[in-house]
Amino acid sequence: MRHLQQYRGFEIQETLKPITQTEGWVTDDNSLYKKYVFADFNVAMEFMNEVAEVCNQMNHHPKWTNIYKEVECWLRTHDAGDVVTDKDHELAQAMDRIASRLL
Repeated sequence: MRHLQQYRGFEIQETLKPITQTEGWVTDDNSLYKKYVFADFNVAMEFMNEVAEVCNQMNHHPKWTNIYKEVECWLRTHDAGDVVTDKDHELAQAMDRIASRLL
């Protein structure tokens, strides 16, 4: 069970949702982290472009890097004091849904 507290209108997670951990997301540097490996650079870029649209709709943007077919992502909420919030979990789930179509 997760424990939440309020901070500037955001819910801050003190522990992670177990479902996120089982989907390949782990904690790294106070962030949710995952590495995606696609078939090639074009598919990696398609993933990043689709995720960018979701990020703009959510007004929540990841720290991420791309090297050829690999995309690494770190999610945390800067407005909530650089901690993992429900917003990060929602974005992680959206990213996984997009990736599942492209992998």
